[in-house]
Amino acid sequence: MDTNLEVNASQMTDPARELAELCQSLSNSADERGDVYLARHFKVDPWSEEFYRILFCILGRINEVQSLVSVIDADDDLKNECVGHLNGIKAAFNQNALAANWKPPGGPHHLRRENSQPIKMLSPQFRAIAPTPKVDEKEQRALLEQTDELLSWLQNHQLREQDFIRQSIIYGLLQFKFSIEKLRWVGWGYSLKSLRDVIAAYLVLERGHIPDQEDTTYDAMLKLTMKYIKATYERLKIAREITETGDFLLKAYGAWTLISHAPGISGIIGR
Repeated sequence: MDTNLEVNASQMTDPARELAELCQSLSNSADERGDVYLARHFKVDPWSEEFYRILFCILGRINEVQSLVSVIDADDDLKNECVGHLNGIKAAFNQNALAANWKPPGGPHHLRRENSQPIKMLSPQFRAIAPTPKVDEKEQRALLEQTDELLSWLQNHQLREQDFIRQSIIYGLLQFKFSIEKLRWVGWGYSLKSLRDVIAAYLVLERGHIPDQEDTTYDAMLKLTMKYIKATYERLKIAREITETGDFLLKAYGAWTLISHAPGISGIIGR
């Protein structure tokens, strides 16, 4: 794995700005149904599994930004207006908008600057509480390459015991890869949750499994997964210091747990 590429620490973004940029990229009118337009844009089949997952990612992002509105340092009237604009954006992805031609007053109308620009203008407020690494295409390719490398190894090796944990790691990696490939979102919400799930599965594997002395697959899986997580952290500049101890993983998992309001892992830690 090439881990030498670095993300410029000053190149940060945030959930609100990424959402506004997505709206801009989808705001052109087209003489085709909304579902066909979105499927073509994201290079998937309409109403396929991948199509539903993309809608899930987008709607999840809108809900995440809306939840952050309540904690930004802004007047209540501005917050209420922001929520109204977010509800307007959400309307672009409902059944009516996707079944109609992608023209005003349909999908593009809901994604117009009147809705997305106010969200983007509040970007500094969101960035203060939810800073997100911004990576360019070269760095995204590197992330995908290192993800594919670990996926390939995992898919070709099985554990004799607790193989469901290997499957959990594979699932988390696939979700992480999907959000990078289709939405280019690597630092918040759906994508971070996926990587957090990889860490959680690793912790269960490390702390909950006692391998046979000859179980070299188990040992190799631990080493490769740890190497991947650390390389990804370094590439995204999420952690300032990378250590060789399990504390790194606990801190990594804990940080994302706080972000996503997910339950803790006291049961795993207590082993």
